[in-house]
Amino acid sequence: MTQQSHVAATQPALRAPTRLTLLAVLALSLSLGACASRPTHQQVGTVAGAVVGGATGSVLFGSTLGTVAGAAAGALAGNELSKGRR
Repeated sequence: MTQQSHVAATQPALRAPTRLTLLAVLALSLSLGACASRPTHQQVGTVAGAVVGGATGSVLFGSTLGTVAGAAAGALAGNELSKGRR
């Protein structure tokens, strides 16, 4: 076994982001850029919840489905939590 292959065998491989995850991040970024006026507290809460939920889902489940489900749940939670703010 060569030294390079020994190092590669002992270090865990880093997972590259999937195309679906990158596409979801791009779509979210573009949708944020579409806001021509100042966003409401509810919109900010929804987006913040989606980002936190997506990151949490990705870490907990390690799959695209977990990321999307976490983002959806986070968006719903962020929307509901920010309804009372003005």
